[in-house]
Amino acid sequence: MCLRDGRPIRSWKLRKDCGFLRLALGIDGNDYDALSALGWATAVFFNDYDTAREMVDGAVALNPNTAMAWELRGWTYQRAGQPEEAIRSFERAIRQSPLDPWLFSRFAGMGIAYIGLGRFDEAVVAAKNALQKNQTLGDGLPPASRPLSRTWGEMQKPGRR
Repeated sequence: MCLRDGRPIRSWKLRKDCGFLRLALGIDGNDYDALSALGWATAVFFNDYDTAREMVDGAVALNPNTAMAWELRGWTYQRAGQPEEAIRSFERAIRQSPLDPWLFSRFAGMGIAYIGLGRFDEAVVAAKNALQKNQTLGDGLPPASRPLSRTWGEMQKPGRR
């Protein structure tokens, strides 16, 4: 059963997706892709950060060489309010797969984490890297990336860097 704040989830789509991830883990408990995805989903949709961190940490322990698991760990830790650990995870994902088509997402995550730490100069550098890797980043941003976009927009105004 999938829960949000201790109550059963009423959304059919979320229940179904959660069930598929749990099914994959039931078939192969060492499936680091499913474990990292379920950990991320647990943080984002269910706000159960302890369980989510345990899952994404388990995923990278199973395979420390998967950039996507490190990225999802970064987003999970960012969501859980631990931006320093999120930055370390995003940095590791970038090092492991420097030509990955999802590289922009890792830089965007770093930028958001830097904003949370009040390190705005580093956030701008991360935003520039994210935009360089994906020129359409500002067009269809996921909600979590919008603060980074707003910060970048402010920095582009006359009289700013």
